[in-house]
Amino acid sequence: MIKLSQNELRYKLPEKISNINLSQEECSSYDGAKELNKKAIDNIRKRFNVSSQNSIYLDYGAEKILMQIFNTLNKESKVLISNITWSYYLKLIKAHTKNVDTYKIDEEQSSYNFNVEDLQSKIKNGNYNMVVITTPLNPTGNSIEQSRLSETLELCNDVDLVLLDEAYHGFDDSYNNQFLSDLVEKHDNLISVRTFSKLYAIAGIRIGYAISNSSLDTKFPDYNTYLGYSSFNSKTIISCLNHQNFYKDIQEKINSDKQALYDFFSQQKNWNAYKSNTNFILIKIPYQRKQELKNYLKDKIAIKFFPENDQNLKDKIRISIGTQKETQIVIEEFQEFIKQKENGNI
Repeated sequence: MIKLSQNELRYKLPEKISNINLSQEECSSYDGAKELNKKAIDNIRKRFNVSSQNSIYLDYGAEKILMQIFNTLNKESKVLISNITWSYYLKLIKAHTKNVDTYKIDEEQSSYNFNVEDLQSKIKNGNYNMVVITTPLNPTGNSIEQSRLSETLELCNDVDLVLLDEAYHGFDDSYNNQFLSDLVEKHDNLISVRTFSKLYAIAGIRIGYAISNSSLDTKFPDYNTYLGYSSFNSKTIISCLNHQNFYKDIQEKINSDKQALYDFFSQQKNWNAYKSNTNFILIKIPYQRKQELKNYLKDKIAIKFFPENDQNLKDKIRISIGTQKETQIVIEEFQEFIKQKENGNI
């Protein structure tokens, strides 16, 4: 069984990342942990051009940071989020408030796109406490243009908090790291949340981080940890950021594999693959063949099928990009499924 359902990176990591060694001081001393914590933050700051005027928070997975953010909501809060989104978001938000509005993500022929006009119109007229923008967006894979994001943030001065979820940061070569640092420095209600689970392939270690204007420090006091952060996690961050050539090679392989999948599905009648800035692609399938496809792939390849009550996605599947060998197997299996379908053997 090839597991391509949870957007995990499947390439083997260098030993200096998968086998982290700690000194006695780093293991047993609070001061040792704090020193490593500072080094990890300094490495993130340098790698992603984060201004010294901005704050960086570390936690055990982006999930913990998101929970802290949504804990700032109450039953009177109003939240604006995209109409297609990660379902876990809605669970976290609705634990605090039922006042949730959505802005549109438009489906085009080759990609999904943010309907920025709808987003901006809602912000102008909605009196929101929180606006959530996920870019690139899971499960569609599309990003909001940086110029349009900048325009949108100019309209958010009266919003308490703008959450920019960048979990899939790192797969798009056109992304300008300096742009985010400048935005965060300019907008004191903006917080970007990222993770080491996707591009850096360490989902099991649970490392997330947030970048925000230092004025938000008082809103999230729990991030100013008294005794520091895990030495192991801090050292893992440093090691990952010291292996940029390895991750650049992985990024290129993933982008090459995405292109191979685009090319394959574009040749198939009634199938369509959407452009993605992530390590997965979303594919439209012949809806009447959905159950047959599930049955065919069972015990072969695990991919994401969306529930029947999701009107936006019930005729879509999401495939995580595995190794290049696994991508070739995916293409061969779908080729065989389509062939058997055409011949009436399924």
